[in-house]
Amino acid sequence: MFFHGRKIGAAIRPPNTLCGVNPNVIINDDRMWSLLSYLNSKLCLYLVRGVLIRSNMITAGYAARIPVPVFSNQAENTLLCLGRRGFELAQAGADVSGIKAEIDQTIEHDLSLSYNVRELLTAFDQDPTRLS
Repeated sequence: MFFHGRKIGAAIRPPNTLCGVNPNVIINDDRMWSLLSYLNSKLCLYLVRGVLIRSNMITAGYAARIPVPVFSNQAENTLLCLGRRGFELAQAGADVSGIKAEIDQTIEHDLSLSYNVRELLTAFDQDPTRLS
């Protein structure tokens, strides 16, 4: 899994494996890396756990309802690079918290999220179980 813990997290299925009970997004080009970044962001965590379902059970029906913003080309490219790098670091067992912070900063900046919204996302990210 890309990011661990009780928070939801998106992962890339290992090669030659079947889809299981969890929702699966199948993208066969570089966009999978930027989507992986977004799905592991504080914004996406809040939208899923704080707004859509308030639990850790993500079914295909709920996954289909996750809004995916249209990012600028620059942000999309940054998220693509961060997703790929985060995956490589996670595969090596390294800490990905720095990558996650860069993902969140990229998204918050590109979407021009206000200070209050950023603070809400940070607070929720620190304790999604209690705040769900």
